[in-house]
Amino acid sequence: MKIAFVDGPWPHFGHRTQRWPHKNPGGNINPPPIFQMYAASVARNMGFEVALWDAPVLNMGFEELMDEIVRFAPQMIVQNTSTASFDHDIRLAQMLKQRGDWLLVMVGPHVTPLAHEVMGQVPQVDIISLGEYDETIADIMSNLDDLTRVRGIVFRSEGDVIETEPRELLRDLDGLPYPAWDLVEIHRYWESMFPKSKRPVATVMTSRGCNYRCSFCLYPQVLFRQRLRLRDLNCVVDEMEWLKREFGAKFFYFEDDNLTASWKRVEEFCQLLLERGLNIGWGCLSRTDKVTEERVRLMRESGCFLIKYGVESGVQTTLDALDKRKTLDEIVHAFAVTKKVGIMTHATVMIGAPHETKETIRTTRRFVKKLGPDSVQFSICTPLPGTTFWDECVAKGWLSYDRWEDFDGVSGGVLNYPGLSKGEIREAIQNAYLDYYSSLPHIKQRIKRMIRGPERGSQFLRNFWLLRRLCMVLHSKMRRKFSYGH
Repeated sequence: MKIAFVDGPWPHFGHRTQRWPHKNPGGNINPPPIFQMYAASVARNMGFEVALWDAPVLNMGFEELMDEIVRFAPQMIVQNTSTASFDHDIRLAQMLKQRGDWLLVMVGPHVTPLAHEVMGQVPQVDIISLGEYDETIADIMSNLDDLTRVRGIVFRSEGDVIETEPRELLRDLDGLPYPAWDLVEIHRYWESMFPKSKRPVATVMTSRGCNYRCSFCLYPQVLFRQRLRLRDLNCVVDEMEWLKREFGAKFFYFEDDNLTASWKRVEEFCQLLLERGLNIGWGCLSRTDKVTEERVRLMRESGCFLIKYGVESGVQTTLDALDKRKTLDEIVHAFAVTKKVGIMTHATVMIGAPHETKETIRTTRRFVKKLGPDSVQFSICTPLPGTTFWDECVAKGWLSYDRWEDFDGVSGGVLNYPGLSKGEIREAIQNAYLDYYSSLPHIKQRIKRMIRGPERGSQFLRNFWLLRRLCMVLHSKMRRKFSYGH
């Protein structure tokens, strides 16, 4: 029996296979569909024939995708979803049901908290798999005669919608087979921040969940139920060696919600990489608390090239409102020591959090300049279903949207506050980008990196991408100004 795993088209460089689904101007970020790759690998080990289509990365349209799925002739289709892409996900579901009599299963962080609502609004959906679904898909296929035996799903039966008993979270992450990298083209997955000479890039997860409870964070709340589970580090490095040997991976990006949840574990991991002599580069997401020069220096010695730090805001009361549980001084210290040892820094910043004002936005912009990251991501603060932030926004009447794509944190915007509109938030994002990347200190820093820093060729190419991005922002501002003038 055949199972097709599908990440459907999302025009204009949209990617739903990340904790913050959005469209990427210029297509410079291409994350792999890691959860579908895990589920496909499990299903294949159970004896099912599998195929996977990552339409956004393949630049594949709806009709082309449909033709390929029809040729594969699966019994079941597993369709990935996200909030910002759900308008397009519905369109794909409708087209799929028009072209074949297959079982359609939706998965992902959007349909998990809204399962019954989706079943009512999208009649084409047969089953929704809730939360992490590594083993659920094969379980469904093995129990088509009685789906009540499958835990963790919502399905239709004789006109009724039935939800089965919850499925336990996976206890042994190392018991999963490696993701099915042979079903995708590894060289297509990269980010412009990664060193060009270190491609191809492989994504690895050493853990799932987080030991903090930031109100907006999607995966820990919706997929992993606020539980942190860790893999054995030897198994992680075994996987890295396999990826290097079988697929030529030279750079590894750790897609953990918080790789530095345990600094002792990070130190052990770095020592293990040095002992194994992998000679690779790597990058990760991290919080800024408990960062020391000794720790990041060890990370650098083991191959760490890039750390993405969750900054979110330069205002302490805003951080407290988001339940970040960190201080501005910790953020400043983390960036200072990381830059000192020579690791590239990236700051993720949200604009439009609760109690945001034009003055707090200016404060955050000044704070980011003080940090001086090699790159920064200014995103529209966006509540996603299933998070406590979503519940707060619904309760206080802050949400204002016409379509699901408004939840795109780059080009959308759904929060309207009494003193700050979503249009003003979008404008603030563009101004923040222009202000930071056109500042003289940052220009000097980029030139220095290009001349003396690590991976100078990559820095040179990234400078061109940043220039293109700034031109896009300027064009957008001028077009909007012109339209307002008429």
